[in-house]
Amino acid sequence: MPINFLRRSLKIKCVIFLGTLILPLVPCWAHGAAIPQDIIWGAQTNGVSAGLFNDGGQFASKQATIEVWLTNHTAGGLVFIVPAIPLTFNVAVFDQEGKPVGRTSRGLDTGQRVSKMTQISEKEYPKLKRILQGSHELTLLREGKLNLFDYFAIDKAGKYRVEYEQRLQIPTSRYTLSGFACPLVVTNVEIK
Repeated sequence: MPINFLRRSLKIKCVIFLGTLILPLVPCWAHGAAIPQDIIWGAQTNGVSAGLFNDGGQFASKQATIEVWLTNHTAGGLVFIVPAIPLTFNVAVFDQEGKPVGRTSRGLDTGQRVSKMTQISEKEYPKLKRILQGSHELTLLREGKLNLFDYFAIDKAGKYRVEYEQRLQIPTSRYTLSGFACPLVVTNVEIK
């Protein structure tokens, strides 16, 4: 889907999670300034795609923050559950020679596989972090922003490749969640 179409036709919603309450922050009709131009999108699965926005493409030391976006490709609304860390996402960083960059202790706590089916208790159900997405809507994941320096021991300037996989769950019944991973999104960053 071309980005020009997205800029004219989609409503953007930024969300914050407060227990089970999702508060939209200034929902507005999308326009050129509201949607980053350089979102790199992964393939679609279960009606949704994950995308990465690398602000400016270059970062000063210790400030390599990437935003994670979701878009709904369906004609109807979707409800997703964002699983807790360490299941939320998997991210890998590779240096210019293609070698994996070492992880920090926080980085070692991410990337565990999300189960195909998860049973939850009645007590846990109201605490789930939900994303509500309307038809063809973009959502910036507030918790999806990540500073690469928090997860990786990047110790020198250079060009790096980032591979990101967002994990989500769909409620299939009141206390059962079906987990899936969005296809891999790959972007390049330069650390100065």
